[in-house]
Amino acid sequence: MAVSSPDLAKREEARALLERQRRQGHDANVAGGAVGQEQLAWLRRELTVAAAAEDRAVVFSYAPLSAALARQGDPALVCWNHKEVLAALLEHPGLVPLCLSGQQLLGGRACDDRAARGEGRIHHVGLRAVLATPDGGRPGATLALFRDRVELSGAVSATFPCHAPQRGAGARAAGGGP
Repeated sequence: MAVSSPDLAKREEARALLERQRRQGHDANVAGGAVGQEQLAWLRRELTVAAAAEDRAVVFSYAPLSAALARQGDPALVCWNHKEVLAALLEHPGLVPLCLSGQQLLGGRACDDRAARGEGRIHHVGLRAVLATPDGGRPGATLALFRDRVELSGAVSATFPCHAPQRGAGARAAGGGP
């Protein structure tokens, strides 16, 4: 959801959220954006389906869903309602081991570790902008999903363990939506 949306209702919803963030002292930037209520409801439904199937879900977003990740680049570009989105991701502990996002010129990593409270652990990776990739470098990455881990290789290389037990064999990628 962005203030530049061609949909008037979504544009007004985005502007209201941006202004609310600014009134609360957040350095929200119009380039950041937010997850609208319709899309957040869709995400919750998709995560509930994935949890019922005992799958995993990897979430892809334009703006970082972690303030700690955004601080490694431009903190103003964090998803405006990242706390609300993160709360939705944590409704099913262990379901989402990884969130991949853009908006990080040089890339970065962070972790929301709430495992001690039984709420799971979500790793956040900001992918380096193609324009910031060194000459001869590979700007992309390959994502491999396994029962017990998620592996990234390429411009970002890392293995992220899945911490909650899982009996299902599949994994879902949550992206797009309404």
